[in-house]
Amino acid sequence: MKKSIPLLTLILLSAVALTSLGYVRFNQTAAGTSDALSYDGIYIDLLTQEKVDALRSEPAGTELRVVKVNQDGYVPGTTFAGNGSTEHYVAFDYRGIELQLHFLDDVLLECRKTASQEIRELREGMPAEELSEEAVNDMELYALETLLKNKSWVTDPQVLQDVLTGYSRQVQAYFDEA
Repeated sequence: MKKSIPLLTLILLSAVALTSLGYVRFNQTAAGTSDALSYDGIYIDLLTQEKVDALRSEPAGTELRVVKVNQDGYVPGTTFAGNGSTEHYVAFDYRGIELQLHFLDDVLLECRKTASQEIRELREGMPAEELSEEAVNDMELYALETLLKNKSWVTDPQVLQDVLTGYSRQVQAYFDEA
């Protein structure tokens, strides 16, 4: 019987995929992109930040949790820098859908659903008690495979503009509340 991939393993494999993606795509340029997709704000992973803020309000427990935060106390997402370019990967909730954003030199290049979102959509309408361990494992592997093969990036400029507007507003709202 196959064992289900624990969520931590899925997260770690996603991090490896991001790192690999960064090296593979690092020399891409944002040539030909619209100024409308430029971003000059603070890069913050709003999905992880929400979890960190919730943990800060809970009493200390025995469970160990490690989250990278910057000197200002917020989660900056993943950043790759070198060869005169900087890439940022952050995530946020866009109209009820968890999205990951990919910026190169402060220009939004593409977005896609997070692995967690892909898994939730695959499980939608399926009662948890009726899902076999093998079926859950297959869903998790499919979601991870989708990310690793870069099958799901959206690059449509209009979609990206709408997503960037939503992200910018949420970042501003987060700091307005702080």
